[in-house]
Amino acid sequence: MKRVPLTVILILLLCSMLSAQRRGPKVLAAESWFNFGYTPQQAKVSHTYWIHNLGTDTLRVFKIESG
Repeated sequence: MKRVPLTVILILLLCSMLSAQRRGPKVLAAESWFNFGYTPQQAKVSHTYWIHNLGTDTLRVFKIESG
């Protein structure tokens, strides 16, 4: 009989842990890389990345680097 309350407590604890992991910002990028292909020297190229926040908090991007 003692196992039923213990099981319920463990299930509630697990659910609260899973919901806590979903909080905060979560980034979703439609594409993680882009290939410009052949580009002549000194050519200026650009590409726009769309970044979406799927989380519940503000997503802050502090630094972006090209590779």
